[in-house]
Amino acid sequence: MNTKHILSFLFASTLLLSSCGKISRKAEINRDCTGTYLTFHNKDYFVCNPSMISSYADGSKIEVKYDKIDECSSDPDQAICELYHKNYGIIEIKEIK
Repeated sequence: MNTKHILSFLFASTLLLSSCGKISRKAEINRDCTGTYLTFHNKDYFVCNPSMISSYADGSKIEVKYDKIDECSSDPDQAICELYHKNYGIIEIKEIK
């Protein structure tokens, strides 16, 4: 491999790795007794750290950066109810734009 190919490979690898992690999207806040959700394209995602958006009203539209995660630690202040709320995963908000 010559230097040009190596540099191209390193550049592509860096670009690929930098795109992983935080995702930024516009979303709508949706709350009920099961927790706080962000809705993207009619799909709700459970928010693991709802305190990040507690100052926004239900139904507000915001742009956030977030990570998709597999699980979150339980929130002792969160109410438990018998309502089922379908969701498409768990997210952790990193930044509000």
